[in-house]
Amino acid sequence: MTRKLFLICIIPYLLFGCSKEDVAPVFLVEEYSPYFTVNMYEDAAIGNHPKVFTLKYDARHKPLKRHWIVGCTFPPCPPAEGYMFDTVLYQNNTIRILPRSSHPEVEVIESETLLKLAGANQIEYRVFKLSTRNGHDSVRYHYSNARLDSLSTYRVFVSGNSRKENTKYFRFDAAGNLAEVETREYSKDSYTPKEIIQVKTEMFGGYDTAPNPFQALFMFDDSFYRSLSKNNFTTYQVKIFETYSNTTTYGNKRSWQLTYDTRGVPVFIW
Repeated sequence: MTRKLFLICIIPYLLFGCSKEDVAPVFLVEEYSPYFTVNMYEDAAIGNHPKVFTLKYDARHKPLKRHWIVGCTFPPCPPAEGYMFDTVLYQNNTIRILPRSSHPEVEVIESETLLKLAGANQIEYRVFKLSTRNGHDSVRYHYSNARLDSLSTYRVFVSGNSRKENTKYFRFDAAGNLAEVETREYSKDSYTPKEIIQVKTEMFGGYDTAPNPFQALFMFDDSFYRSLSKNNFTTYQVKIFETYSNTTTYGNKRSWQLTYDTRGVPVFIW
């Protein structure tokens, strides 16, 4: 009898495995505003129109679709983004993200993002292809002790040549929360030696002690930074050092007052 029970318990693991990538996150983000997040490649996370992303998940709580809902403060309002959404496809340890439109007269620029995973919630490399661009962007991610250490972005041309665009270095505090991201921008001139022309430091702070529901949304650019931490940051500021002019400038410090649901999990709608 004991042997039969053992077999019954172990068969599901043999058939489906027990990879950490399949473990469902405890908290789901049903909708969120970029007002509370930080874009991976741009300083400004707030556009001209209020935007809210709504998410649809599969049975394993993995994002399947992210729809864009755009508000409008001053008419006339652009109708396009109201029909746009991202589809998220999974195959083995690869994620593919494709922008789509649900309106026959609203077109989106053909593009795709491919993510190869190194482990649960960890990207090994990222390839972004845009139909209007001569080549693609390729990002390589590096880890140390299961924590993101750095990433390097390359522009890869159709000819096969490549150019290193920048390198980002990630620093975390003792609690496991993201403290700084230092981005070193390199010169684009192929006729001179590679030089660092700018160092941008993004600083995160004001962390709460609540669980971070964004940890499973590492595949989207705007929520990538927030997904790296154990808790939730409430302040963000940028410092830029220009090497040629030897000058340092600071951007305006952004801060958020988070609200929490009955479970003590922050809500990211404003």
